[in-house]
Amino acid sequence: MGKTLAYYVILFFLGGILSSCNPFAIQGPEPAFIDINEPVFIHSLNEGTRQHRVTNVEVFFEGFSIGFYQLPAKIAVIPTMEVSEMQIFPAVQLNGDLTGILKYNAMTEYEVIQTFEIAETYSITPEFDYQDNMIFDYVEGFESGNSLNFDADEVDSTVTVRTSDEAAEGIHSCLISTEKNGFIAAATNFLFTGLLNGGQDVFVEFQYKADGPVVMGMRAEGNNNSQLIPFITLVEQSDWRKMYLDISPLVLQVPAEGYRLYFLTEGGEGEFANEVYVDNIKILHQE
Repeated sequence: MGKTLAYYVILFFLGGILSSCNPFAIQGPEPAFIDINEPVFIHSLNEGTRQHRVTNVEVFFEGFSIGFYQLPAKIAVIPTMEVSEMQIFPAVQLNGDLTGILKYNAMTEYEVIQTFEIAETYSITPEFDYQDNMIFDYVEGFESGNSLNFDADEVDSTVTVRTSDEAAEGIHSCLISTEKNGFIAAATNFLFTGLLNGGQDVFVEFQYKADGPVVMGMRAEGNNNSQLIPFITLVEQSDWRKMYLDISPLVLQVPAEGYRLYFLTEGGEGEFANEVYVDNIKILHQE
């Protein structure tokens, strides 16, 4: 029987005892209780916004996983050592709804080493940082300029605008809009040449709101050719939403000399325009 299964068997057995009214029931191990609060992010501001959407955590206790929990969470643990170790890992809705809640490998875990007394409740506020081996290829908050204005659709009349009408944070964001029956594809000015790095993880983070669907992908370039490779289609979003994407499969499947991140949106037949706002974009990969 694996350690994780054995742990849950003990908890199930414990639950049956606690719910029993029989005063002669056999007493089992008693738990300690832990309140896990909303996390604090302590990474350097040179690595971009600290606004995050870490909604869950994976918890390891005394060396094995006891599951994923939505924050804030109240959990029970059974200490078997005088001093116990607990690791709390940030978990996010990776790639929208496509892959569910997964541990976010770009960030560190939060570790607690202490004595947990039975029947006591402990309050823990995790602090998360980025891993030391993460390289930030691109950090754009649109406060000092707009680097998302490469004309990926090769139509001179389609441009992005740095605007103060909307912002997820600060004062400015980037507006990507198109008239009805038209489309716009805007990419980063920067060509990223270090993403194809032996299969290491490549992540994209950003915030967006949109009147209609918008496609995000990478523009692969090399040998005087380019190709728009879509990665995800984002749905209409009336409020700002934080996205976490693992684009490692795209980079591995379409090797190129370099890549530009792009957004593409189309205007509907009955609507004058489709407006998309993006803010706080990050591209980061493991060293």
